[in-house]
Amino acid sequence: MVERKRVEKRKHIRRASVILALCLAWSLIVPIGNWASAEGAGLANMWAVTALKEEPEGVFEATPKEEVIYGNLKHDGSLSKIYVVNILEGDAAESGKLLIDYGDYTRVKNLTSEAEIAIDGDLIQIETDEEILYYEGTLETAELPWRIEIRYFLDGTACTARELAGVSGEVRIALSIKENPKCSGSYFDDYALQASLSLDTNFCRNIRAEGATQANVGSQKQLTYTILPGREAEYAITTEASEFEMSQIAINGVKLAMDVELDESQLTEQVEQLVSGVSDLDEGAGTVKSGTASLSQATGRLLTGVESLRENVSASAYRTAAKGQGLDVGQLRSQNASAAGSLEQQISTLKAQIAQLEQAGAPKEQTEALRQQVATLEPLVELLGANNANIDGVDAYLDATNGSIGASQSGVRSLDQGIGEIDRGVGALKDGTTKMKDETSAAGDRIGAAIAETISRITGDDGQPESFVSSKNTEVRSLQFVLRTDAIESPEDEQ
Repeated sequence: MVERKRVEKRKHIRRASVILALCLAWSLIVPIGNWASAEGAGLANMWAVTALKEEPEGVFEATPKEEVIYGNLKHDGSLSKIYVVNILEGDAAESGKLLIDYGDYTRVKNLTSEAEIAIDGDLIQIETDEEILYYEGTLETAELPWRIEIRYFLDGTACTARELAGVSGEVRIALSIKENPKCSGSYFDDYALQASLSLDTNFCRNIRAEGATQANVGSQKQLTYTILPGREAEYAITTEASEFEMSQIAINGVKLAMDVELDESQLTEQVEQLVSGVSDLDEGAGTVKSGTASLSQATGRLLTGVESLRENVSASAYRTAAKGQGLDVGQLRSQNASAAGSLEQQISTLKAQIAQLEQAGAPKEQTEALRQQVATLEPLVELLGANNANIDGVDAYLDATNGSIGASQSGVRSLDQGIGEIDRGVGALKDGTTKMKDETSAAGDRIGAAIAETISRITGDDGQPESFVSSKNTEVRSLQFVLRTDAIESPEDEQ
């Protein structure tokens, strides 16, 4: 048991050493594309490939491994070269073991030993005593999970990266990372990206990079962007440059698996509170709707009553009602006026006769009898006039009252219309809250699933990665992407 632990420990130490060596190599400014020149100077034997000694039958079980996808990007973000470093895990207790891998490579290279690599189609076999074996395979072409576009501007005018090298002015770099629909697999949804670049503050001033994490490393201003799985992003970096240069843009992709505990119940409880609140809102809207409906009915009845009152309270309505009871008020007023006129004429005649008798010296008894007739007739004239005045007064009062009722009727009608509009508005509100209630009552599960998916996207998962090279590689322990552009160097530096 102790010996096995030592073997495992040596295995991890050796793996860490090789990975560290690869990372250090990538940190150099030397473009990856120049690595291909390593074929010469005694290294040609590292590309040795032999045919299988025996014709394979069926599909062999792939050896557990890790994959690192290296991509050389052009300055505009398009892919110029792609190759894979495969890390195959052998059994330390077995000697002369056969490692099996799959991949459609144009060329392969053993990075660990001089053991030959046998290829037949996409089947790769390596017989070795190594516990861990690294070999590199170059892909003729491949579609990355991300469509990367990099554009450059000098003083607001689009230009190429080479045209920026060594010039001065306002430099803007636009970085766009979107899903590549031509790439199969779930890499876009499962892998997080970290894009970084450095600018020398001796030559780049007033650096503006919204959304970037900025760090100072000596004179270098390091800008780092993190893109979560399943997300697209666009960034812009602007600087006032003097003799502009820039190191390579590095974009690394790893399967996100963060050990972060998030309490989904707090979020789902808030969703449940929202659903309950919408239900209460719908119930309250129903109560208000019932109240406004009752109020609208009441104002309608009030308006009907006021209209009926106005129709029945007027001089014409009064005279019509009186006539129905056998009293023609208009005719009575005319008769009163006619009788009063006749009596006034009689009184005038009597007064003339009295005057003539007094001039003729008639006996007092004779004129006194006429005076008594005048005294009897004059109260009758006043009585008839007062009766007509009462009739006119009643007409005027009823007509004035009718006008006041008309003003009240206009106010009640406006009130009824206003209450009707409120009732219709509350009805629309009730329809809306009912629809919202119906939609949100079943939304709890959907929102909960969306919350779980979002949390999963943020924290990732520890599921087994999918091979980028071949679906036949079913024992992939880890997969990562390492993408680099060339640096932008002034012509003097290139010479």
